Amino acid sequence: MLYEEVLNREALRMYLSKSYDSESVDGRYAMALKIVSGVIQNCLTQRQREVTMLYYGSGMSLDEIAQKLQVNKSTVSRHLSRTRSKIRKVLVCLEN
Repeated sequence: MLYEEVLNREALRMYLSKSYDSESVDGRYAMALKIVSGVIQNCLTQRQREVTMLYYGSGMSLDEIAQKLQVNKSTVSRHLSRTRSKIRKVLVCLEN
């Protein structure tokens, strides 16, 4: 499924750090990454966006993020879970 490929940590990390070449990936995948970027920018709370960028963009662990933001690890995990759920919903709609 497309959302599983897009939600791969390395794929999102590469995209969010602007180090991927849109010419080197197939058009459908590149479009999905752009949509994910839109979801991150427009559909997430500020905290969800921050956690997502730290996890996928900076490659920080859940423990590191929790310590940096002074929250429980379970809170970080919940934010990431909600983020993935929102992205999944959009991409599943795309596939149908």
